[in-house]
Amino acid sequence: MFRYLMFDHGGVLDGTIIQDEDDIQETDLVISEIEDIGWRVLKNGVGIVERLNDLVDDYGYKIVFHSANTREDQSKLYAELCIACEQRDIKDFKFPQITAMGILDTTIVADSDDPAVEMWNQTRLVSYNDAGDGKSGLRNALSHVDALNIPANERSRHIIFDDGPTVIDAAKDEGYTAYRIG
Repeated sequence: MFRYLMFDHGGVLDGTIIQDEDDIQETDLVISEIEDIGWRVLKNGVGIVERLNDLVDDYGYKIVFHSANTREDQSKLYAELCIACEQRDIKDFKFPQITAMGILDTTIVADSDDPAVEMWNQTRLVSYNDAGDGKSGLRNALSHVDALNIPANERSRHIIFDDGPTVIDAAKDEGYTAYRIG
């Protein structure tokens, strides 16, 4: 059975705004330029991506987007991270493949107990429509047998990174290993 590293976007992978180009360090990963504002930068992004690749390649982890966002928002961030890595001109430096994305889609008839699952570019899209359940609904959809197949007694093997303290508390209460990033 795989072990999953589940990352939220906000405050974890989407970076921070840097207004002065001189504040961008050699170890940072520039995700995008924002016109008239500055740059969206993943601080120490080079080291983060290198460690993620180590965890994927050497320890068998799989990367999951743990974000209650649309498919378009998550696909855009993944593309931006991949492009940012390509632009670093470091041999074999790439953002790891995303195994799954939890997709909040209020236009479909699929709740977190029975999510819609499809493949897109080697990524499993796990869509559900119950936004009121927040990240608990997301984790329920991702853990479904047709998605990542995470039984309740195996949740502690999977690690969740989020910037919301209540999300972290709820994930721990559900049996996951969880860390707050902020």
